[in-house]
Amino acid sequence: MERFQELDKERAAIDAEIQLIVEELTAGPNPIGLKGPLVDDEGFPRSDIDVYTVRHKRHRFACLQNDLKWKMQEIEDVMTRLVIMLAMNCINIGYL
Repeated sequence: MERFQELDKERAAIDAEIQLIVEELTAGPNPIGLKGPLVDDEGFPRSDIDVYTVRHKRHRFACLQNDLKWKMQEIEDVMTRLVIMLAMNCINIGYL
């Protein structure tokens, strides 16, 4: 059970960082978002945004999405083991 709680805290931290990045990229005077263009119509880097920062935040967002996917898989594995343990305990004491 402690492992589940630990994993859930880690998941919540990842989720909070993802939300922060989304807020940063979609707020402000020039919201670029997660998929907006980084270059203007002529192909030059946009001067109204910090392209390096946006690229860094988008990269971090993608990494966190992968981390969240793996963390959710770990949580699912732990939950499966917990259910099996509970079922075995119920069988051992005669509830099932």
